[in-house]
Amino acid sequence: MKSTRESFGESLLDLGSRYENILVVSADLCGATKTKAFGQQYPDRFFECGIAESNAVSIASGLALSGYRPFFSTFGAFMEVATNQIANSICYNRAPVVLVGTHAGLAIGKDGATQMGTRDLAIMRAMQGLEIYQPADNVETKAIMEYLATSSNPAYLRLCRQPMLEVNKKNYKFIPGRTVTLRQGNDIAVYAQGGTVETALEAAKELEEQHKISTKVINVPSIHPFDGASVGKVARDFDKIVSIEDHRVIGGLGDMIASAIVENDGSASLTKIGLPKDFFGESGKPEDLYKKYGLDKKNLVDTVLRVLEA
Repeated sequence: MKSTRESFGESLLDLGSRYENILVVSADLCGATKTKAFGQQYPDRFFECGIAESNAVSIASGLALSGYRPFFSTFGAFMEVATNQIANSICYNRAPVVLVGTHAGLAIGKDGATQMGTRDLAIMRAMQGLEIYQPADNVETKAIMEYLATSSNPAYLRLCRQPMLEVNKKNYKFIPGRTVTLRQGNDIAVYAQGGTVETALEAAKELEEQHKISTKVINVPSIHPFDGASVGKVARDFDKIVSIEDHRVIGGLGDMIASAIVENDGSASLTKIGLPKDFFGESGKPEDLYKKYGLDKKNLVDTVLRVLEA
């Protein structure tokens, strides 16, 4: 098991050896975001800006417009500090910067409210022309990084702190704008992303073994572009859909699924599992926080049973 932030750091080292235009910009968190090794290996391509996220984004934008492919990494929660610079320096100019927000959601645990990226997707989805991706495991992280290394589009990569099981096959091919069906099913469909994909698969297994319920599990690594048409098809094939996300229910995966159902003439009902609208954050063990806010296997199983019974 490996966290997606660790896989990101490993990919950077590999890609850095193959693409000399790749640079890293840091905001005093190179150890936590796993870019420190890149800085040690390629010191002339590493820029430490300190606790100055807005300045770091502006520097990354300038480097990008000069022909480089900078990866700027910090906690997802701290990306919010630089929203004006992201909008005007990167998005307005179509500057090919990759923003990397680590420590997404509740799994940062004891560090608490100010460190938790729980509204970053809502903010980044509002940015014009910004591609947004969130891998579910080591395999998917490296596949997305391969794509980002050669793309010239501005992007946001959302990563998790916690170790995650590999749920994708070794020959996995990442395609922007596509969802990934990890388990086939006939009774209900569950959409998940990032840290909740593993939970969805575990819940689906229990539902099959203990309740004879067949659950289709769909991973959503590509937030923008988003495969709304496939969601519409699922919403015509199934009466019930559940989404589960380590993010507030406002502006995240559940809202995306709901819009896609309506826009593509789907008829399924949707139940959203995520953090409450007014949630800010709190300290605690990740497993305790997941349980408290219903992002654990038990709550997902109970939710599916309740939805199907209704």
